[in-house]
Amino acid sequence: MNIQLIFCIETNKQADTDFIYINEVIKEFYQLDPHIKISPVYMNGRGNFNTHNTESKVSKLKKEYAAANSESTTYVLYCLDYDKYDSNPEDRAFLINAKQYCDNEEHRRFVWFCRDVEDVFLGKQVDKKQKHSVAVRFQTRKQIKALNTDLLSASKFRQYYSNLCLVLDEFLSRK
Repeated sequence: MNIQLIFCIETNKQADTDFIYINEVIKEFYQLDPHIKISPVYMNGRGNFNTHNTESKVSKLKKEYAAANSESTTYVLYCLDYDKYDSNPEDRAFLINAKQYCDNEEHRRFVWFCRDVEDVFLGKQVDKKQKHSVAVRFQTRKQIKALNTDLLSASKFRQYYSNLCLVLDEFLSRK
């Protein structure tokens, strides 16, 4: 069976930071199966996870993949930062809504980074203007090799943790 994993990520295509980190995880810790296609969808902000624009991009990728691959299934992984979920009621409400959105459809998954993707991969916040250069540096210096996968395998929200590997384990085989 052919599987497509669509990663809906908060960033825009120009910055591309979140997908750099996610792609590094896949390359370092998982076997790359030729029957699995990985596709990013840039949402241009976390609040756009359920907008018509994001849904259109996802729908287009699903149709293209289904047309080229018989007996295929697409899963959509919504990758969102938790920001200040523990101190900001608006962030908490947003994330509850996003999780329910994912839970309401069999082929959606909710991937979270607490507080944000840089906290998980770097252990610190990064200024918005430096996010892309820091992500590229992470990639080129192969800093993924020093990352403890326990940080990516959390079942409960904690700062500096994510559930990314728990979700990826559903679809990909670890090395």
